[in-house]
Amino acid sequence: MARSCPLENTISPDAGVTEALSRMSRAGTSRLLVMEGNQLVRIMTLKDVLQFFALKVGLEGRRGTEKGIWTGRRSDVT
Repeated sequence: MARSCPLENTISPDAGVTEALSRMSRAGTSRLLVMEGNQLVRIMTLKDVLQFFALKVGLEGRRGTEKGIWTGRRSDVT
């Protein structure tokens, strides 16, 4: 039987990385379900956040946006 996931363990695809990290911290988890409406888009992990920060540090000096980093569709939900 399917169970609903607590809202604190979910995030929208257009949320920023700082919001994702904050939710992980508050929920005491290293994973969030990225939901678009009632549909699971992917599972975002702390490793994903760390990779984002590593990329951002590597591109230091170039202006980017933090919004919408979780919108990429993946056929392999990890």
